[in-house]
Amino acid sequence: MHCLNVPRINDGQRDFEFLFNIWNGCHDLKELELDFSRCDFLRPNAVAFLGGMVSFIKMNGGTVILNVDSFCPALEANLEQNGFLDKMGLDAQPWDGNSIPYRVDQQPEYQDISLYLKDKWVGKGWLNIDPELVGAIVSNVLEIYMNAFSHGYSPNGVHSCGQRYPSLDEITITVVDFGIGIPQSVRNYLHDIGKPDEITDEKTLKLAFQDGFSTKPELGGMGLKLLKDFIQENEGRLDIYSHSGHAIIDNSGEKYGSINSFFRGTVVNISINIDQKFYHLPKT
Repeated sequence: MHCLNVPRINDGQRDFEFLFNIWNGCHDLKELELDFSRCDFLRPNAVAFLGGMVSFIKMNGGTVILNVDSFCPALEANLEQNGFLDKMGLDAQPWDGNSIPYRVDQQPEYQDISLYLKDKWVGKGWLNIDPELVGAIVSNVLEIYMNAFSHGYSPNGVHSCGQRYPSLDEITITVVDFGIGIPQSVRNYLHDIGKPDEITDEKTLKLAFQDGFSTKPELGGMGLKLLKDFIQENEGRLDIYSHSGHAIIDNSGEKYGSINSFFRGTVVNISINIDQKFYHLPKT
């Protein structure tokens, strides 16, 4: 039995690299124990990612044990509130608070996902926001799920989790899939249409997020223009990790680079600032 000591994990680049290194070292194990004695909090990106890793190992016939005796009270309360412990099969009832519940979607049930994004995230009442803008942002983020199912081929579905941080005036949500990743999807597409496919991971991300680009035109592109505009106007942040590529979209613009790790799937991490102003659809 391999024992993994999980520390506090936030959502900076080094935290994501740490998660990807965990994945590369543990996803093919047959027996794994998660010990949380060194952990007092997990940001939702870590909850969604570790949940996906656990499901992947179990899907492939492995065994994962959560050492519940290693939980500190604050961590246990958080993982109970967001439903992670319930999804792990433990006797822990989720409850409504500052969490956006941990969710696993094995199939593209887009109506259910839309209600989740609306009722548990952007439309929950944490933002003073135009109802039309709520629907538009939900539609944009739904594109992330659609791409995960139609382009990513994730074997264990899509995993999501979020959190409101009142003291930081921030709401975050993370969407993770464990499929082939954006770079591979883009390279497959370029190969199929007879264009050079030997490009870096960061260049594939830049290409994928160009307006109108799609590896499956009949299904649309990434569809994130309104979300990107909203994030940039309101000092939020959108991070996308796939393979060794990393895209950052914030009020300073769009940046594409690489990280010191590798993750075959795709992670999308969205942070929105909570402000007292009224958010509305941009004028056209």
